[in-house]
Amino acid sequence: MRPFLSVTLLCLLSLPCLAAEQHFDFEKANENGRPFGWKISADRCTARLDGIRTSGEKGLHFDCTNDGDGATAAYAARTVVTDPSRAGRATLSGDLRFEDVAAGHAGLWLRIDGADSMLKLKNMSDRKLGGTIDWARYSVTVRFPKESRGITFGALLSSDGQLWTDSLTLDIAYDDGPPKLREDLRNYLNTALDLIVEKSIFRPIDVQAFRRESTDSALGSESVDEIHASIVNALRRLGDGHSHIQSYAAMSHMESEDSGADVHDMTTKLTTDHIAIVEVPGIVTGNDKVRTRFVDHGHQALSELDSMVVCGWVVDLRHDHGGDMWPMLAALGPLLGNQVVGAFVWPDGKRMEWWYRDGGAGEFKKPAASSSSTPPTIVAGNAPLAVLIDANTASSGEMTAVAFKGRSQTRFFGNRTAGLATPLAHFMLPDGAALFLATSTAEDRTGKRYPVAVEPDVQIDSTDVDEKDNVLVAATDWLKQQPDCVDFEARATRP
Repeated sequence: MRPFLSVTLLCLLSLPCLAAEQHFDFEKANENGRPFGWKISADRCTARLDGIRTSGEKGLHFDCTNDGDGATAAYAARTVVTDPSRAGRATLSGDLRFEDVAAGHAGLWLRIDGADSMLKLKNMSDRKLGGTIDWARYSVTVRFPKESRGITFGALLSSDGQLWTDSLTLDIAYDDGPPKLREDLRNYLNTALDLIVEKSIFRPIDVQAFRRESTDSALGSESVDEIHASIVNALRRLGDGHSHIQSYAAMSHMESEDSGADVHDMTTKLTTDHIAIVEVPGIVTGNDKVRTRFVDHGHQALSELDSMVVCGWVVDLRHDHGGDMWPMLAALGPLLGNQVVGAFVWPDGKRMEWWYRDGGAGEFKKPAASSSSTPPTIVAGNAPLAVLIDANTASSGEMTAVAFKGRSQTRFFGNRTAGLATPLAHFMLPDGAALFLATSTAEDRTGKRYPVAVEPDVQIDSTDVDEKDNVLVAATDWLKQQPDCVDFEARATRP
């Protein structure tokens, strides 16, 4: 990232210099019909101005409603500069309206930028807002240090559904004197720092410097929410892009049966060549009933495909953004086999194997997720199998990919995964929030370890100019060359 220009020059270049509070609307359009002064990005979404608003004549509308073919994301962003010699607090407020949005995938966001890197990032994902919600006003707050050079902010939608945004305000409150930290917030921060130092695989080399920098970053915080941002910032400074905090509200939602509203089942289809395609979504839940429903549906889908006679399988993990690995493994278990399919390995050499067995998957004696009845026997369970991966395959999606590594007659197609293949353990914080911390490394059934990401056996671009799915084409072409499919074709054409 380029260093920020001086405050004076940025002002001359028409980037706003901060007053105490600034108001931002979407009334003026540029030549493309999008809001003037905003950077707009829309991947598999539309972004437009329309008359659904809370003030003025226009509001910003993101529409990411599609047929489920690929990940969706849209965001609006603009930047203001800060006084480079003063620390303070930034609060972004705005009116939002949600329609059919996945919980935690839409809202306001704030980013604090330094001279050549991001210093802090805060969004609304931990509030788990989703579904359909009429207009309401929301706010996010983050501390910024005197080393900050600018604040980038806006609205984001990263799932199917629709989001309307209007009437944004950015309030900047500079510190009047040296910032302080209340004792209760300091103790909260130290609890998290103790866990990071003791448990994280990214533990700091210079512990004292790490604690000092982390505390300095939190000075002036007035809420636990602001401390959360400082903790995540501390993790990012260690090079950990995966560990994170879930608020008490987010944990409560995840552990309730309501989390099932955000869960999509696996989708399947059978090609004319009798190759079964299984698309696996991410699943974010901590509720046993939701897990079981996902596993039951997965087993039923595999059984129905198997009844139509299958010569090869495609397991598509390109939409698997992660969440809970256990229902994913349990649902796909008939293709993994009744055996150990991976392990967690800690820095001290301790190992914990994870397995699929008789309809369930887990790491201890009792499965963490399982079917509600006897799992199906899949006749073609050992048939050749292609796994599709790319940068959208993340976290538990990467664990699912690792589970297929070492399986016989299995080949990986696509691109490198997201690079979040660090298993997370969660630790409860004093207010009921949870610190999800990278504490171990993933290992496949052959003993190979994956400290960062999973690489494909065949690297290939996702699409060409004709919008064909080249990864799927390459995978099915390979399967059709395998003996199971060659023999099947020969039997099918025999007079």
